[in-house]
Amino acid sequence: RTTICYNDRKVIIVGAHAGLSVGPDGGTHQALEDIAIMRAVPNITILSPCDYYEAYQMTLLAYEIKGPVYLRLSREKTPLIYNNDYKPRVGKGEIVYVGNQSHKQIGIIATGPIIYEALMAAKKLDDFGIQVNVLNLHTLKKVDESQIINFAKVNKRILTVEEHQKEGGLGGLVTEILSQYHPTFVKIIAVQSRYGQSGTTHELYQEYGIDRDHIYNAAINLIDKL
Repeated sequence: RTTICYNDRKVIIVGAHAGLSVGPDGGTHQALEDIAIMRAVPNITILSPCDYYEAYQMTLLAYEIKGPVYLRLSREKTPLIYNNDYKPRVGKGEIVYVGNQSHKQIGIIATGPIIYEALMAAKKLDDFGIQVNVLNLHTLKKVDESQIINFAKVNKRILTVEEHQKEGGLGGLVTEILSQYHPTFVKIIAVQSRYGQSGTTHELYQEYGIDRDHIYNAAINLIDKL
């Protein structure tokens, strides 16, 4: 805060062990509060890549950004979402899934490796005739607010998904923006004020209600409210 961000110094902070997927290392090693902490600090840019290719490209981008950067990394192996041609843009998220159907739209905004679970849920919803669009919001401070507003205008309900406490994370960012500029019903899927524990990634996602089945069920509940 004081040495780096207050002075707006060019420092890249790399935080590992983010989210629940650290697995066997348990609650003492699972960073579930870091986004909220960093979002409250002025001047910093927060980057949250979802896979190897995005992490690689964001490491290069972090070098180019003026001022301090926080690069949020997980520890476990993650499914690949992108390929070697992918070029992310700081501040601007990427649409990673567009449903095939034409009615009852749900917009899912996710960040980090949990995006894969959101994609699996979206494909299942699409099979049942529910159009789902998925936005990878990899920048969590100094974000393009207009993109989130436009995403909400296209989709009737918004679902946010993150490996982080529900307070102050991705869900908080999205609701802060939409409540001011385009009031939209937002359901936040996140860790509900609990510390982590040991387990496999799949077990922990299930236990904390952020796996593909919970995302699917939450989307169905949103559809029922349309």
